[in-house]
Amino acid sequence: MPQRPKMNAAWHDENHMPHRPTVEARVRWHLEHAKACACRPIPKGILEAMERLEQGADPDREWRPKDGGV
Repeated sequence: MPQRPKMNAAWHDENHMPHRPTVEARVRWHLEHAKACACRPIPKGILEAMERLEQGADPDREWRPKDGGV
């Protein structure tokens, strides 16, 4: 059985997702999370939002995740 990546508990304790974050805030949180912790990959909905942001879209107005959000 493959070993699960280790969680950086100290980072998680100090870096909570904001309450009711915007899509941009979620993207920022997940990017920082990916740098600091290997407990899970960036969710598909966040990757889609990152793509929309790179294309210049306002994700809070024009983007809705296909999977219901993250």
